[in-house]
Amino acid sequence: MLANGFGDAILWIGRQYDRLTAGIKANLKLRAAEAQLHRMTDRELSDLGLCRADIDFAVREAAEGVTPAFDYVAGPVTLANQNLRRAA
Repeated sequence: MLANGFGDAILWIGRQYDRLTAGIKANLKLRAAEAQLHRMTDRELSDLGLCRADIDFAVREAAEGVTPAFDYVAGPVTLANQNLRRAA
């Protein structure tokens, strides 16, 4: 009975170690992709359709496959500087 519990504990520790190393490896890959994009010139980034502010989001979105849905949260966006009344 004690041996079975000990074996389960060893397996649990092994799975936790595997999850930890997989998470660290995934994080290092994401950081490497971000660093590669940050080394690009603005011209190269614009060819990809990115600006420097979009790099972190673009890499994380591609890795996780999730894009934020701002329209569903806030509704349609109206411009702040609309001229609703025109001068006559």
